[in-house]
Amino acid sequence: CPIFNVKDENKGRDELYKEFLQAVKNFIVSLDGPVCVKDLKNPVISKEDYFSKLDLLAEYADDDAVSLTSFRTINRKLYRTIFEYAWDGKDIDF
Repeated sequence: CPIFNVKDENKGRDELYKEFLQAVKNFIVSLDGPVCVKDLKNPVISKEDYFSKLDLLAEYADDDAVSLTSFRTINRKLYRTIFEYAWDGKDIDF
Protein backbone atom coordinates (compact mmCIF):
# COMPACT_ATOMS: atom_id res chain seq x y z
CA CYS A 1 0.00 0.00 0.00
CA PRO A 2 1.81 3.14 -1.17
CA ILE A 3 -0.24 5.43 1.07
CA PHE A 4 1.11 3.83 4.26
CA ASN A 5 4.41 2.65 2.77
CA VAL A 6 3.62 -1.03 3.30
CA LYS A 7 5.68 -3.13 0.90
CA ASP A 8 4.45 -6.57 -0.12
CA GLU A 9 7.74 -8.16 -1.20
CA ASN A 10 8.28 -11.60 0.36
CA LYS A 11 5.52 -11.16 2.94
CA GLY A 12 2.57 -13.40 3.61
CA ARG A 13 -1.01 -12.22 3.75
CA ASP A 14 -1.15 -12.26 7.57
CA GLU A 15 2.06 -10.27 7.91
CA LEU A 16 0.87 -7.69 5.37
CA TYR A 17 -2.47 -7.41 7.13
CA LYS A 18 -0.84 -6.79 10.53
CA GLU A 19 1.63 -4.30 9.07
CA PHE A 20 -1.14 -2.42 7.28
CA LEU A 21 -3.34 -2.28 10.40
CA GLN A 22 -0.42 -0.99 12.48
CA ALA A 23 0.28 1.68 9.85
CA VAL A 24 -3.37 2.77 9.95
CA LYS A 25 -3.29 2.89 13.77
CA ASN A 26 -0.08 4.94 13.67
CA PHE A 27 -1.73 7.34 11.23
CA ILE A 28 -4.79 7.74 13.47
CA VAL A 29 -2.55 8.39 16.49
CA SER A 30 -0.57 10.97 14.47
CA LEU A 31 -3.86 12.85 14.04
CA ASP A 32 -4.46 12.62 17.81
CA GLY A 33 -7.31 10.19 17.22
CA PRO A 34 -8.26 7.28 19.47
CA VAL A 35 -7.56 3.68 18.47
CA CYS A 36 -9.48 2.22 21.39
CA VAL A 37 -12.44 3.23 23.52
CA LYS A 38 -10.37 4.05 26.61
CA ASP A 39 -8.50 6.71 24.60
CA LEU A 40 -11.65 8.66 23.72
CA LYS A 41 -11.40 12.27 24.86
CA ASN A 42 -14.88 13.49 24.01
CA PRO A 43 -16.97 11.96 25.38
CA VAL A 44 -14.89 10.45 28.14
CA ILE A 45 -16.28 7.23 29.60
CA SER A 46 -14.92 5.38 32.60
CA LYS A 47 -14.11 1.70 32.36
CA GLU A 48 -16.79 0.94 34.95
CA ASP A 49 -19.49 2.87 33.04
CA TYR A 50 -18.47 1.31 29.73
CA PHE A 51 -18.48 -2.27 30.98
CA SER A 52 -21.72 -1.79 32.90
CA LYS A 53 -23.44 -0.89 29.62
CA LEU A 54 -21.98 -3.61 27.39
CA ASP A 55 -25.12 -5.73 27.39
CA LEU A 56 -27.18 -2.77 26.19
CA LEU A 57 -24.56 -1.87 23.58
CA ALA A 58 -24.51 -5.47 22.33
CA GLU A 59 -28.31 -5.47 22.19
CA TYR A 60 -28.33 -2.26 20.11
CA ALA A 61 -25.70 -3.69 17.75
CA ASP A 62 -27.55 -6.98 17.38
CA ASP A 63 -30.86 -5.22 16.71
CA ASP A 64 -29.33 -2.91 14.10
CA ALA A 65 -30.30 -3.70 10.50
CA VAL A 66 -26.63 -3.66 9.45
CA SER A 67 -26.01 -6.80 11.49
CA LEU A 68 -28.29 -8.67 9.09
CA THR A 69 -25.82 -8.03 6.26
CA SER A 70 -22.82 -9.51 8.07
CA PHE A 71 -21.17 -12.33 6.12
CA ARG A 72 -20.30 -13.88 9.46
CA THR A 73 -22.88 -15.27 11.88
CA ILE A 74 -22.99 -12.84 14.77
CA ASN A 75 -24.96 -12.64 18.00
CA ARG A 76 -25.09 -10.55 21.17
CA LYS A 77 -22.41 -12.61 22.90
CA LEU A 78 -20.01 -12.02 20.02
CA TYR A 79 -20.87 -8.31 19.89
CA ARG A 80 -20.19 -8.08 23.62
CA THR A 81 -16.78 -9.72 23.16
CA ILE A 82 -15.95 -7.32 20.32
CA PHE A 83 -16.88 -4.36 22.54
CA GLU A 84 -14.77 -5.80 25.38
CA TYR A 85 -11.80 -5.96 22.99
CA ALA A 86 -12.53 -2.43 21.81
CA TRP A 87 -11.90 -0.98 25.27
CA ASP A 88 -8.16 -1.73 25.05
CA GLY A 89 -7.94 -1.88 21.26
CA LYS A 90 -7.15 -5.59 21.28
CA ASP A 91 -6.97 -7.25 17.89
CA ILE A 92 -9.95 -9.44 17.07
CA ASP A 93 -8.43 -12.92 17.13
CA PHE A 94 -11.52 -15.05 16.70
